[in-house]
Amino acid sequence: MSDFKSVAHFAPISINGLSGMGRVALHWREALIRRGFIFRHYGTDEVPLPTLKPLWAVAAKRAWRKVGEREDLFLVHEPSAETLRHNGIQTVLFSHGLEARSQQMVPPESDLSKLRFRDKMTRPFWLWRVRQRELGLKYCPLLLLINEEDRAYAITHYGRRPDDIFVFRNGVDPSPLQAQQMTAGPPTVLFYGSWLERKGKSVLVEAAISLVKAGVHLQWLLVGTGASEAAVLNDWPAILHAAVEVLPHVKAEADDSIYERATIFVLPSYYEGQPLTLLQAMESGRCVIASRCCGQKDIVQHGHNGFLFTPGDADELARLIALVVGDQDLRLKLGTQAKVDMASRRWPIVADEVVDRLQQFMHQRASFG
Repeated sequence: MSDFKSVAHFAPISINGLSGMGRVALHWREALIRRGFIFRHYGTDEVPLPTLKPLWAVAAKRAWRKVGEREDLFLVHEPSAETLRHNGIQTVLFSHGLEARSQQMVPPESDLSKLRFRDKMTRPFWLWRVRQRELGLKYCPLLLLINEEDRAYAITHYGRRPDDIFVFRNGVDPSPLQAQQMTAGPPTVLFYGSWLERKGKSVLVEAAISLVKAGVHLQWLLVGTGASEAAVLNDWPAILHAAVEVLPHVKAEADDSIYERATIFVLPSYYEGQPLTLLQAMESGRCVIASRCCGQKDIVQHGHNGFLFTPGDADELARLIALVVGDQDLRLKLGTQAKVDMASRRWPIVADEVVDRLQQFMHQRASFG
């Protein structure tokens, strides 16, 4: 192998710390450059979203050809991989959560029969995108997947060999917080994520109502909802409005102050990839309660460094919240262990694991000519 290799990274994102995918790509880029790779990104800044969003991969291929650089490897986000694969360049597909599984696991938020006219007109393009996604998962020579459930799904549904799949780990930023460090005040439950049904918003509200009925009164801190305070509170009963604080948008540098306010962290999602907020909560020494699915199962060991509950089971979630809020020793024990378990997940460590696998893949391909 030569001293320098070139990687083209395709994903409709900007590489920065403002989004989950952007943050992961940022650390992958840094790790590749440390190893001497040339890294070129094709994202929303380089390839603006076309009018028909399913055609972004076509626009990205056109942009790459216009640049005229020869790459040694394509690193492509799941839906675009098949479109980019046919260039005589080895293509690695990465996914932050298989889209097909998300569509199967998440309760519908709207009646698909009531699609707007515009959506009906673009349906053939979305179906084409789905077909491309499926072909990429079946034929790209290496898949970078984000949790063991996705890995099992790829083996079962696409006939993939286990050796052709690498489950990558997301990382954490070091936090000075310890389990015992907590802002004084009433017990506070932190939910950190978009206010969507996929994230289990209805489950969270139902659990909160059950707790109030049982005489357990808590504060609810809802961060990064994207939705406005008014829109979020509309999903809560009026009796709880005074106990709910909504921060629709926060900067990453505010994370330590956010986690310090939390007595516990909850993640009631029906579907996730490998949630960064969960990892960072554990790095901050918080006691975590997450749904038993997806990447959460790879991270949280029930009763060891947090708790897991059945997705959608608001009663079980409420019971676990009441348990850890009422037992400080248990809460601190779980939070302390969670922080210990995050020591191996610093971003340079996990990003280097990805580069190791890519280099192994390139070496194997070069050996086979």
